[in-house]
Amino acid sequence: MHRLTTIIFLLTSCVAFSQSFTDAEVMGKREVCLAAMYGHDSWDTYYEADIKRTNGNIGTLTRQTTLAAVVYGLSSKLTLIGMLPYLKIAPSQGTMISTSGFQDATLGLKYKLPILDKGITLSAFVMSYGSTPTNNYNTELGPMSLGANCNEWANRLMLEARHSGSGLFVRPWLSYHMRGMCTLERTYYFTEEGYYSDQVNVPDQWQMALTLGKQIS
Repeated sequence: MHRLTTIIFLLTSCVAFSQSFTDAEVMGKREVCLAAMYGHDSWDTYYEADIKRTNGNIGTLTRQTTLAAVVYGLSSKLTLIGMLPYLKIAPSQGTMISTSGFQDATLGLKYKLPILDKGITLSAFVMSYGSTPTNNYNTELGPMSLGANCNEWANRLMLEARHSGSGLFVRPWLSYHMRGMCTLERTYYFTEEGYYSDQVNVPDQWQMALTLGKQIS
């Protein structure tokens, strides 16, 4: 797998390195941050269950993501975040053509709860956000699909411990994602059994991550 570095551009009326549902930044009261972010990823190997393989019908899959975001500080601890990504996904070979379009619009809140502020700062972040598809894109094309094409609501708890002197931090988070129904472009599908319907109940999902890093002033 080859992964290129994500490039981030910020146009802002405040000082902010990033504003998303995975970082530990919050806005000041009534501060506004407008952000445009670009990401570039590519893969040439894929997993089918536990089997790692190449796929001659796809070759190297390249995904470009342009994300527009608006962030507003409702208070010094509560931030409102809105995001809308545009994706372009293209294979390097085979018969499948590239696909592109707007994915899911996201709106949510992030609240910071300071716990300790000494040589080491400890903070908790509570986040709640929802997303909805902005168009009826095809969700059955595997890695070529823009997304799951369903409504989603997520609640996340994140902790951050940071050493004030060195800027070193550890940041674990856990979230539960509640997902709704998606509509297929056919009236029959098979999972563990056959269903004569174009409606699929997308399973809910737990997500977790642990980030280790260093903030450079």
